[in-house]
Amino acid sequence: SWWHAQPKTNNQPHILVVEDDFSLRSALSDTLTLAGYKPHLAKSGEETIAACGRQNFASIIRDINLPGIRLKTIGVWLYC
Repeated sequence: SWWHAQPKTNNQPHILVVEDDFSLRSALSDTLTLAGYKPHLAKSGEETIAACGRQNFASIIRDINLPGIRLKTIGVWLYC
């Protein structure tokens, strides 16, 4: 089952969690870690862009109502 902790390896997929609510961000991070992923956390559009400049992500889980830069702008920036 994916709920059981996976062995830690250097090949863990990196997942970016973009959520301005601390409780949700923390819960998603804990769940992804238990599932064997390497979560990275951002709480705004600006932090999302900065994180994507430092790391390639297998996936991005995002809040649809972020403060700061709008998600359409982030999507256009990531596409370019």
